[in-house]
Amino acid sequence: ATVVGDVADVAWLVAVPQQRLGFAREAGGMMLTWLASHGVQRCRAHIAPDHVASARGAEALGLTRSGTTDDAGEEVWIGTAPFPPPG
Repeated sequence: ATVVGDVADVAWLVAVPQQRLGFAREAGGMMLTWLASHGVQRCRAHIAPDHVASARGAEALGLTRSGTTDDAGEEVWIGTAPFPPPG
């Protein structure tokens, strides 16, 4: 994660053979819990519009589409603390 003030830009990468096993949700949830314990109140993720697996991971972490895209054309997803528990 990249943290500026109380906002973190978060990302995850799960190898294709390990997708759909809950790793993104578990590790992402632990990351968000740790970030919140260190003062992060909001997070953002930038996800390619056609990347269904990352969108599902973001939803599992409590993030929602913001309705905006970044300069690379990726959808910006946002979440606010308290974040869902890991796992």
